[in-house]
Amino acid sequence: MVGTYAYRSDLDGLRAISVLAVVGVHAFPGKLPYGFFGIDVFFVISGYLITSLLLREQANNGISLGAFYARRIRRLFPSLILVLAVCLITGFALLRVTEFASLARHTLGSLGFVQNFIVMDEIGYFDTEARTKPLLHFWSLSVEEQFYIFWPLLLAAIGARARFREAVLGTILLASFGLAASGVIAPDHSYYSPLTRGFVIAAGAALALVEFRRTNETSTAISPALRDSVAATALVALLATFVWSPVSALVHPGTPTLLPVAATLTLIATGPDGFVHRRILAQPAFVFLGLISYPLYLWHWPLLTFPV
Repeated sequence: MVGTYAYRSDLDGLRAISVLAVVGVHAFPGKLPYGFFGIDVFFVISGYLITSLLLREQANNGISLGAFYARRIRRLFPSLILVLAVCLITGFALLRVTEFASLARHTLGSLGFVQNFIVMDEIGYFDTEARTKPLLHFWSLSVEEQFYIFWPLLLAAIGARARFREAVLGTILLASFGLAASGVIAPDHSYYSPLTRGFVIAAGAALALVEFRRTNETSTAISPALRDSVAATALVALLATFVWSPVSALVHPGTPTLLPVAATLTLIATGPDGFVHRRILAQPAFVFLGLISYPLYLWHWPLLTFPV
């Protein structure tokens, strides 16, 4: 029987960094121009944690899809419904008729986790008009939930056939990255599309698969000093991507996304006992922000966009 998940406070610290980056780019775009890479950090962590959970369930008693989806609903919907209700009431009082009609449509899209498709053909994420759309940021939650809906179904269908499971995930990862990097999909569509965002979540899932396979295998541990050096380099690289990136000249998501994705994967893989993880990521302030990262993300954009 595969053991249960051991809570990692360092991953909440990593969540804190990602949500601070996203809030920072929205509140101070000139100061943190590439903070939107924080979304990719979220996606990697989500892919890793959810896949780790599903693999343990599958190895023990099998994946219970009903229980999995029930947990997601209990976790997501209380905060989500509260934010949507407050936005609708506030929008009715403050927005013009056309803006409120858009808000109502986005509310339905957010509840159905298809918000990314609704905004895909609308204005660019950072256009001025985006600030009249208090629920625009729900696109990323929709992409994440689309993964949560279909990935458990696929894993349950594949069963315990490890090599087939790895081949399927590898195909998803490579196909998604190929689409993202090639620029075949228009940039405005690519930014919101699960087809081009999928490789980021799949990268986290791939790390979970690697770790799961090594659970019962003997592996050569690297020295603590080397592990700490690698983790420190990854953290510095991740923070650097929020302030500098060649993304303006390339497609995102795409090749520029590889650096924050690789840095996040490295920080997950080298934890949780290293110096960076214990002394920085697991600091109480970071852990607290990580624990409230979901409601913080839900509330920050409406607070920044509603006219006062």
